[in-house]
Amino acid sequence: MKRIISWLGILFISLMIVPSLPIFAKEDSVYVIPIENEVEKGLYQFLKRGIEEAEEAGAKAIIFDIDTPGGAVNAATDISELLSSTELTKIAYVNPDAISAGAYIALHADEIYSTLTERWALLQSLIKLGIQLIKKP
Repeated sequence: MKRIISWLGILFISLMIVPSLPIFAKEDSVYVIPIENEVEKGLYQFLKRGIEEAEEAGAKAIIFDIDTPGGAVNAATDISELLSSTELTKIAYVNPDAISAGAYIALHADEIYSTLTERWALLQSLIKLGIQLIKKP
């Protein structure tokens, strides 16, 4: 398990070198979009442009590289609706923090990964809590 996490860390770090640009494989492309610092209204427009660019390019997935202490809940709600509106595979990469509003955004991805194993238990708890909150009528 540690070996897989190490390889994922190396992969994601190498993908971060050119944020929000396509990384081409033979036929598929993946976009990496950073979510850094505080979550606020301006982040919505940044993410919207990145998602639209990925969709227009025919990307297969978007990796959201998340490192945020949180921020405005209303901005996180708008961003989560934006993420839910795309058919692309959404991958949240917690690198290293997705606190508060950042965790809420990560919960709207199809997959969540983290390089820091000591924070994985906390992340799993947040995921379970988020799933319970989403399922409540």
